[in-house]
Amino acid sequence: MSEDSFVRLLLDCSAITSYGVSATVGELLLQLEPEQMDGDDADALDGEEWLSFGMTTFCLAEAVGTGYPLEYLETLRAHHRAVEFPPTAPWREFGLYLKHSGSWANLHHAYLVWLAFRLDAYIVTRTPDLYLAGDKQAPVLPLEDPWDQ
Repeated sequence: MSEDSFVRLLLDCSAITSYGVSATVGELLLQLEPEQMDGDDADALDGEEWLSFGMTTFCLAEAVGTGYPLEYLETLRAHHRAVEFPPTAPWREFGLYLKHSGSWANLHHAYLVWLAFRLDAYIVTRTPDLYLAGDKQAPVLPLEDPWDQ
């Protein structure tokens, strides 16, 4: 079984740069821990195969470009549930996805959407509108701080 088999959350740059600044992302990642799951969910997972979260190399680089503190990025990357996705999508499969899915804001966002559908995962973001293409909405989990409601 590959390490990305249980990735259910993909952090985009807006979610990555919220880590350590807002409690929301940390609280969300805490929910991936087996002791936080109810009995049925925890029993459905086998041993070491707990749920994980992913980040693309593109999103990590974008976070660096925004001036986000490197020490926060290193902490997030070292998280025991983190999986990093380098920009190595199978070009033909990704190209066909782009052809049939419509126009995304850029390849960076399209890659996240492609991964989300491929992994059956949600994109964690503060900017869900970036993941609309025409009438198609990628699977997103919008981040909101409790005081924003």
